[in-house]
Amino acid sequence: MHAYNCICANVPAQHACIVALNEAIEAPKAMNKAYIERRDYVKKRLVEMGLELNAEPEGAFYIFPSIKHFMEDDFDFCVQALENHHVALVPGSAFTDAGKGHIRISYAYEMPQLEEGMNRLEAFLNTFK
Repeated sequence: MHAYNCICANVPAQHACIVALNEAIEAPKAMNKAYIERRDYVKKRLVEMGLELNAEPEGAFYIFPSIKHFMEDDFDFCVQALENHHVALVPGSAFTDAGKGHIRISYAYEMPQLEEGMNRLEAFLNTFK
């Protein structure tokens, strides 16, 4: 029983693969286009807000801006953003000390949610002015 669960694709997954290969072969292209659009939107908004980007994502759906112009402690930044403006961010320090002073934002959402999240982040950053 254990071997069949570990080394074989289960029947539902096999049926899903058949459908994907027969009916949705273009889906990855459409999703890639959507992720590029979302990345570019989030990047543009973050730069307009005054957040610095050290690198542009090329293969992930996360972006990692610096918050050094607004606050030193990335954990406190994320807690305050969540508590005061209801926007969820991940502190960069969760990804080793090299991430300190940064936040991680996922853009694996539909555009309306991204727009709302960016609006809330902007409102939060405006409290520092």
